[in-house]
Amino acid sequence: MWAVSGWRGGKSKYYEHMRDWYRATAGNPQEINGITGASVGAGQSLTVSLNLNEALFDAGYRLHIDAAVEDMRESPSEIVVPLTREGIGQATRGRRYIANFIYDM
Repeated sequence: MWAVSGWRGGKSKYYEHMRDWYRATAGNPQEINGITGASVGAGQSLTVSLNLNEALFDAGYRLHIDAAVEDMRESPSEIVVPLTREGIGQATRGRRYIANFIYDM
């Protein structure tokens, strides 16, 4: 399982905001290979670089991006996008907190 997640940080008060990830891993951070603490303010951007095997593209995988805002509702699957070559460079709007998401190769 791979995640870009904030719950892996040292503050347990944030665990509830990514409860699906926490539940899926039974709270074991060894089950996630990812980046933690991705906090972005309103109007700011976040760039994350990943090395993905090209075989993952057009193989039926989807990217799920979860979002949570302190003292507000979480938004599981804020963005869900198929991992396809056709989708490269195409903006996908978020449901609540994320304006848009674009992936590139």
